[in-house]
Amino acid sequence: MAVDLAPDFFLYELYVIRQYRQHGIGKFILERLVEIARPEGHPAIFVRLRPLDTGVDPERLRSFYIRHSFAPSARISDAF
Repeated sequence: MAVDLAPDFFLYELYVIRQYRQHGIGKFILERLVEIARPEGHPAIFVRLRPLDTGVDPERLRSFYIRHSFAPSARISDAF
C-alpha cells in the first residue's frame, strides 16, 4: 500500500495477494483508511484506478471501489 497525505489523502496502490483476495482484506483496509483520514481533516480519499496485477480486470477494480462508497473524481483523472 502506498499513501500520500498532503494536501489530499491519495491511495496510490492497494494490493492483496491473489490467494487472499475475496476474503474482505481490501474492504478492511479501505475502512481503516477512512477511519484515519476523516479525523485528520481529509473529507475525501482519492484512489488511483490502475491495477498493479495485469490479471485484474480494471472494471472489476472500479466496481470494487464503487461498492465501497467511492465515486469517480472529476478533479483528478483516473482516480476515484
